Amino acid sequence: EGLHRRSAHYDARLWGLTMSRERLYARIDARVDAMMSEGLLDEVRDLAGKGLTTDVSAGQAIGYKELLDALAGELTVDEAVELVKRRTRRYAKRQLSWFRHDPRVRWIDLDETSVVGAAELVVRDLEGGCDGAL
Repeated sequence: EGLHRRSAHYDARLWGLTMSRERLYARIDARVDAMMSEGLLDEVRDLAGKGLTTDVSAGQAIGYKELLDALAGELTVDEAVELVKRRTRRYAKRQLSWFRHDPRVRWIDLDETSVVGAAELVVRDLEGGCDGAL
């Protein structure tokens, strides 16, 4: 609440991108799968070999914690991946809830426009040609 009451020192504008929950969750799941394909498990294994544990804050990060637990035998890799997806979805939901309470955010619905269309809306808004309804 204090965040919204301070006077701005800069002429800052905030835009938020939104989409249907189903689409967002599918994108999150695909991103986690891509991270695994690109070697996230090997990265975590390497970091664990260098001393990373779940006892430090970096080891608590979404993705690292679950895979460290899998490497320790507490979960299967498949269980860890599903947990990463679930925790990432919950984190995204919390972020959206947080920003939806900020009246400064101008929302752009990606179910109604493309990423290029969203960029064009932002440019138009910056140039002063947007009526405030994005």
